[in-house]
Amino acid sequence: MSEEWKPIDHNEVKSKEAFEMALVDSPNSVVKERPDQSTNRFILQTDGFHDLQRYVKSGMRFPKTRDTFEKDMPESYFKSLSDIDSGIYAFTRDSIISISVNCNDFNSNGLGKLVTSANGAIAYATEAMDMLKLEPETNFKAQLAVLLDPKYKTAPKDEAFDEAREGAKMALEQLRDTAREKKQDAEDMVALLTAFHNKTAADEKNAILLKQEYFDGPVINIQSKQEIKGQIPYSGFLNAEVARLLKLINDSVIKRDDAYSRWDKAKDGAIVSAFFGVFGWIASGILTDRAIKARAQYDDLVKQIEKDRAEQAVTVKLMECINTVLYQMKDLLPMMTKALAAMKELQGLFNSQQLSFDIIIQDLDGIGKGVQASALKWRKAWIENRIDKAVEKYREIKETAEEFQRSAIADTS
Repeated sequence: MSEEWKPIDHNEVKSKEAFEMALVDSPNSVVKERPDQSTNRFILQTDGFHDLQRYVKSGMRFPKTRDTFEKDMPESYFKSLSDIDSGIYAFTRDSIISISVNCNDFNSNGLGKLVTSANGAIAYATEAMDMLKLEPETNFKAQLAVLLDPKYKTAPKDEAFDEAREGAKMALEQLRDTAREKKQDAEDMVALLTAFHNKTAADEKNAILLKQEYFDGPVINIQSKQEIKGQIPYSGFLNAEVARLLKLINDSVIKRDDAYSRWDKAKDGAIVSAFFGVFGWIASGILTDRAIKARAQYDDLVKQIEKDRAEQAVTVKLMECINTVLYQMKDLLPMMTKALAAMKELQGLFNSQQLSFDIIIQDLDGIGKGVQASALKWRKAWIENRIDKAVEKYREIKETAEEFQRSAIADTS
């Protein structure tokens, strides 16, 4: 049946190709088979999208201003690190802040739009099903039955024919115009995603250097780019610092408890000895002095423990930030490239729909030309077969896009 429309000139060839593109090829492009081949899924529902989503949500949790970063992780706590390289703290800070700023910006201006990009496909799929077949009386398929009625090969065109031609043109123009609108939305999203991809590529370069400095080596001076001979990667250095601080804390806790015990005994002894004559008062003074010194040592140790614990916590927090950056960055750009390619395919759907329907509209008056009345039913059957396929494919597009949207919204909640 697919061979029964045999174009007789260049315009008919273009018209037939436009029908094939509008009703079969381009709708098929936005529904892809799942990796396990179980069912199909919407084009945006790729690992790239979900990895992108996780990266953005993770990056948003980092400090996004210099003041916030330095309040959370003061440079004074990393003096031993800065003694090795005076620029490493600023480079680490600025690299993490850049990721946070870019992720927060994309979350505000891009991620939500990426999720709702499925809205355009859902709305267009619904309209396409209605305009092509499901809308009672005014759908394109109904108008086609009139336009390709064999009687008009011999009988003059009547009011019914004119109404069918106008109805068909109106349905296709509506689809063309909607496709143009959705294409612009998709183009805007591609631009946002491309910009974020480029910013992430720059952030990845810094992350690669962080990985070298903190984990892999060789350690280099951030400003001069010269290797610091004999320096182990900073994660090993900072882990040793954490261990050193932990030992200091444990030792200080023992001393603190001892100082508290001595203060407690001296305090109680001073109160009791106050009731004994002249010598008793002397004993009280001695014990009171001991209590004061023990209390002062206790208070100093409490402060030192708090300081060491704060430094330990900040050191651990910095390492957690760096580890998170490196984990989230792993294989991210290739995945983002997949998400970008998927968005471009959705853009391509609307572009091909607009162009194809424009060609069909232009050639609508000649849709029944070049064929004998007895063969019109085959041309009609060929087009109707494509319409039926398109409606089924658009139903699948709508369902898979809705599924994608539900899963994406669930992940952002």
